[in-house]
Amino acid sequence: MKKATRIVTLLLIFNAISILGQENLIKNGDFEKIKSNGKPENWYIDWSLYHNLDDNNPHNGQYSLKLYTNGGSIKPYGEVYNKNIAVCSSCEYKLSYWYRGNVKRYGTPVSTLLTTLYFFKDNQQVSKEEKRDEMVTPTSEWKKKEIIFTVPDGVTSLNFFMYLAYIDNGLVWIDDVELVLVKKVKNIELSKPTGIKVRTYQREALITWEKNNDASIKWEIIVDHKPAVVVADNSYLVTGLNPESSHAIKIRTIKGEEKSEYVDLKFITNAMMESKNSSNRIPHLRTIPKDGQLKQRFLELYYNDLANADAKITYSLDGVELKPVNNKITFPENKKYHLSIVVEESPELIWNLEYQIEIK
Repeated sequence: MKKATRIVTLLLIFNAISILGQENLIKNGDFEKIKSNGKPENWYIDWSLYHNLDDNNPHNGQYSLKLYTNGGSIKPYGEVYNKNIAVCSSCEYKLSYWYRGNVKRYGTPVSTLLTTLYFFKDNQQVSKEEKRDEMVTPTSEWKKKEIIFTVPDGVTSLNFFMYLAYIDNGLVWIDDVELVLVKKVKNIELSKPTGIKVRTYQREALITWEKNNDASIKWEIIVDHKPAVVVADNSYLVTGLNPESSHAIKIRTIKGEEKSEYVDLKFITNAMMESKNSSNRIPHLRTIPKDGQLKQRFLELYYNDLANADAKITYSLDGVELKPVNNKITFPENKKYHLSIVVEESPELIWNLEYQIEIK
């Protein structure tokens, strides 16, 4: 008994893998899994298309899908019910199935099983391919049909319909449907970031570059051999720097597992306007315009002429002390505010800053 169980298990494993050694992306492509209502699992079949699971002469296993050609389509579900099948962009796939039947019009065999591929990006259909040249003419003997195709660039999932036209008294059997990855087609090499600009401040540097319309594109940035940072926007603010300090940047484009070559840049932060020990030095926010008017309801807290990055800084808004969140003050509404700041670099170096701010 143990030996027989082991043989069955090996057969099941073999059926889950295609002859090319690749995983079959079609769940229940052999129609062996059956729902409580007698229908095959993981398959959608039009209500107009009469069908049943037939145990008479299947190609493999116990059942094949028997279809009456009274007009309609079938399609598989993906890993999740009513979802598409995840695929890799620009890769080559093979869709195959075994078929037999008797489909005649006025005594002459006719072609049927029109396969149409639908391609999606983030669950939005972007294109389709109707494989009219790949239709088959069933006979009483099992035959195999193979359709090789390449997934368009940018596509993340697909599905397909197999359509049978209305033909009186026609019958078609289908079995062992497979969708397997044949090979990964080399993608077009990703372009390096272009139009890179660096705007330097005393303790920060703003890096910007040209935006890409592909929403799946991101950028990886490395500053001074620190751990890489990945961003989705076409800008990045480097913080925590010192005045008049040299830094190196590496930035590249990434898309999934693909990566472009790095672009290498160097920059030097700005010098303080007054020397550290100058009596004229006053630390101040560089992010407040001279007229005190802000177009947004938040204020980022970046300073000029701050000699000690670890200075103790406290904030009050209209006389109420507040604590910034993520180095930012958020204003509750559009109006005028009085912002008071105390900067304490040491017990001997304390500044009281007063700002009149208006949110437009």
